[in-house]
Amino acid sequence: MPVRLFDAHNHLQDGRLAPFLSDILRQVPALGIACAVVNGSAEDDWEAVAALATEHAWIKPSFGLHPWYVKGRSAGWKDALCSLVERFPNAAIGEIGLDRWIDEPQIESQVEAFRWQLELAAKLNRPVSIHCLKAWGLLDQTLRSTPLPGRAEDRKNVPYHHGCAVARWRDANCLATCTDPRPHARFNRTVPAQFQPASQT
Repeated sequence: MPVRLFDAHNHLQDGRLAPFLSDILRQVPALGIACAVVNGSAEDDWEAVAALATEHAWIKPSFGLHPWYVKGRSAGWKDALCSLVERFPNAAIGEIGLDRWIDEPQIESQVEAFRWQLELAAKLNRPVSIHCLKAWGLLDQTLRSTPLPGRAEDRKNVPYHHGCAVARWRDANCLATCTDPRPHARFNRTVPAQFQPASQT
């Protein structure tokens, strides 16, 4: 039996992929990838994620306000996000989280946006995709004090994904043992110096 693969986190809507996107969309199913979660990051890319999910059944959309883009949010971002997750009952919430690595992180605003999105995910029982850099203690505190989505077995047809970009495995190990134990948690190791927000490139 062929192996079925699931890509739990990507950003196919990123404009930098535009010259290659048609080839990617054609080749991915042929590689045995049965499902791919495309994560939105800001209001201006959510509709692109929605379009990809509408056109390709193997794409599962995820909509969220990434901490890199919290400072640029509009007054209506919450209504826009609610509208999208209502349009797509299989959508996840993400990519959301906390980040002290970026310049002028405005961490209080990040926490406010992160907490509200976690509460939305809990209310709708949707999976979340979480980003964290240099804010592990604060992430743990926020997860402990905020309602979280239910367990995967309580959710219909939507896998639970709780992923964090971690620079050091000890951060992931600590978080995995300190926070509310949920099944199907995933941690992705990245090196922060390799990446920059699109607005800073």
